[in-house]
Amino acid sequence: MRQGAYGRRSIILQATAMLLVQGATACILAKLNTPPGGAGSTGPALPIAPALEPEETDVIAYAQTCKRELNLPADILPQWNCLAGIEIPVTINDQPLTEANYKQLKAGQVGCDRPSWLGSEACSNYAFVQKRALSDEVDAYLICRDQKFTTHKDRATRLKDLQTSSGVDTFNSYYTFDSLGMIWTNKSTGKTCFFDFVGQVYGGLIPSPDDDHILEYSELPNPKPPTELSTGPIAAAVWGRNARGTWRAPSVMGKEDSCIVCHDNGPIKSSPWMEQAIRLPVNPPNVPMLVVGKAFAAWKDRYPLRAISTAPLSDGKGGSTPQKCTQCHRIGNQSTCEYSMSYSVGKSSPLAKVTGPINWAYAVWMPPQTQAEQARGFDAQTQNFNDKFSAHYDRLACCCKNPNAINCTSQDVTVSPIAAPIAGTGPDICP
Repeated sequence: MRQGAYGRRSIILQATAMLLVQGATACILAKLNTPPGGAGSTGPALPIAPALEPEETDVIAYAQTCKRELNLPADILPQWNCLAGIEIPVTINDQPLTEANYKQLKAGQVGCDRPSWLGSEACSNYAFVQKRALSDEVDAYLICRDQKFTTHKDRATRLKDLQTSSGVDTFNSYYTFDSLGMIWTNKSTGKTCFFDFVGQVYGGLIPSPDDDHILEYSELPNPKPPTELSTGPIAAAVWGRNARGTWRAPSVMGKEDSCIVCHDNGPIKSSPWMEQAIRLPVNPPNVPMLVVGKAFAAWKDRYPLRAISTAPLSDGKGGSTPQKCTQCHRIGNQSTCEYSMSYSVGKSSPLAKVTGPINWAYAVWMPPQTQAEQARGFDAQTQNFNDKFSAHYDRLACCCKNPNAINCTSQDVTVSPIAAPIAGTGPDICP
């Protein structure tokens, strides 16, 4: 009972805070429009910054631009439900979470087997991912996360709790997330749009970024919000939103986010954490990475994306062989070079405490192994990797650190058609 009261007070405070922010914003805007010395002053006017275009300040206008650029129909796209996605599991030593091991995980006494690469609590355990085809050429991906420790319970258990005892606490446990991320990408052209939200959000019905319709109670999936959250300002704050109340403005994302630092080899970013739920496609090496929208133009200058590769290596038989690590996909010069590549081949640990089985497939997940290779022992697999890939990895890692070294290549992937690789001129050499 005390917890329910606390939950209601928390939501009321959040709704009140939103109203206060709106009032403060109006006050600030009024002051910005007042000349120096106050209203009616004849003092010099303040310099006026160039006005932002609607697609930079309004997520719906941006989504409409995206639909034109990605060759999508003008029709409003369907809504999403976070809980309809695939739940991404969290395990400890290959065992599911329990109340006991979750306490250890929350206290930092143990790690999880496959942590997320985003968020301050990489082993938090409530996340869902889903993919939807918007057209033959355009795919959309939605990921919903609660990036903090709350309970060890999974979706099925939380739903049972809500059905058994509907209230603010059980409703929030099942439906509430604190991070949304969505990507629309054209697989042929490489044109890509990013949408996100950081903050408490109802995940039962997520408006598409192009949808200005404010959700109504009758539209919400079952179980519906409890009485305390069904009407009035609280309802508007929790679930009664359209796209503008759900997704951040592009101009805010452009300033505060850096999506392409992680998505540096293309729009799709996978990891062992993600692969537990969904097998994501590989970004084709010959398709550029073109982020749509003027609000994100600064990303191109702030984080210039380059695909790093190398000159062919000796095959040990008097000939040469192409760089093996970039045959299937690109190696981006941002986070992929910085840590993802070394982590994927067991040369470093992820950015979180990790547990897990002691086997080759857990420690090294690139390149994918054949069934015959998986059947070998750990030492045999280590030797096999070293024989086939070690020289290629070593040169590529060197080129990540010094793309202009001899034996290295660097390729601008943010133009269409995609630029040709440029060979490094030295004086340094990557052997």
